[in-house]
Amino acid sequence: MYNKKPVFLIFLIASIVLLCGQNPIKQQNYPVTYSPIQNTRSFYMGFSNWPPDFDMSAIAKSLQLTNENSDMRLVHMDGGVPWVEMGGNQSLPKRIVSWWDYIRNESKGKKIFVTINPLNFERDGLALYANEKDDDQPLPDDWKNLSLDSDKVKTAYLSYAEEIISYWNPDYLAIGVEVNISVSKNLKTWREYLALHKFIYTKLKERHPQLPVFATVQMEHFNGLNEDAKGKEDIQKREVGELMKYSDIAALSMYPYASEEIKFNSHYLDGIRTYKKPMAISETGWPSKNFKVFFFPIKGSPQAQYNYLKTLLTIANRDHFLFVINWTNVDYNKMLDQLPWLMKEIAKSWVYNGLWNKDFEEKPALDVWQHYLGLKKVPE
Repeated sequence: MYNKKPVFLIFLIASIVLLCGQNPIKQQNYPVTYSPIQNTRSFYMGFSNWPPDFDMSAIAKSLQLTNENSDMRLVHMDGGVPWVEMGGNQSLPKRIVSWWDYIRNESKGKKIFVTINPLNFERDGLALYANEKDDDQPLPDDWKNLSLDSDKVKTAYLSYAEEIISYWNPDYLAIGVEVNISVSKNLKTWREYLALHKFIYTKLKERHPQLPVFATVQMEHFNGLNEDAKGKEDIQKREVGELMKYSDIAALSMYPYASEEIKFNSHYLDGIRTYKKPMAISETGWPSKNFKVFFFPIKGSPQAQYNYLKTLLTIANRDHFLFVINWTNVDYNKMLDQLPWLMKEIAKSWVYNGLWNKDFEEKPALDVWQHYLGLKKVPE
């Protein structure tokens, strides 16, 4: 439930509309109480651009809420790589640059966190091809059988990372997304990725020593809670330890609601803390109501979402996290009704993680978010 590529096209469509909209109606929220000495925060706060609907006015409202309730923008690129262009010293596809232009224009005044990924949706091979036609296109014949650590892939991916840096001038750059899923899926792929990661990290740090460069870690896999990862906790810790030698930040993708067996508290992050890296949340969320994904029940409620966000942000502030990204801002169940069944079931995994419901009414958890957003952000 942790990868989002099947709906990445929706993410792109949302990015080409004009920004307009109005303020949502406030609903009754739960009281929030905090220690009076807690008057600063260590972390930036942001959302992705995940759209709530195909309706243009709804997308505009969502973007407005993001701008009003964050100080960081996540620019998430997990729909393939322009391998041919980057490997042949060519310009980026105009379609991609047009999307970038729009997002950058809507991100003025925000810290920029960019994620790119050389791994495919399953995290068991090379990412697909992003070209002028669309994202996630089949790999050309001369790319299909390349390993991630081949010279051709290294050259193209380094060029892509440099294009990202040149265009976005990001404050944070992830050169891989939830990469430790490969440890659970295919150790051969993982070792190839690790070699690629070390190469890209080393080159980028030589050229951009002040830029934080890293890959994101999927916490449910790291803790052995995903079905593919059960019994592999020791392997995960060993291999992620190798990754952390070439990562400036331990950036975590975390959705600890997939099973009732998962208990989120401060100890949930103990394994990651052993690496002694600055920590951040690259994406997270908790549902505000019950639902099912492929007939498997997921439990959620406004109170559970409220409790999760308050616990997480309390931990983040105590431990001096660098940033926290709540993946969705507005519930997108209206959009789900317009998708084919399979895509709908996959996309459903994060549907109720927004801090506003489908009608743009505030949820109780928003009070927690806004409380921390209102605290003075201290220097890193």
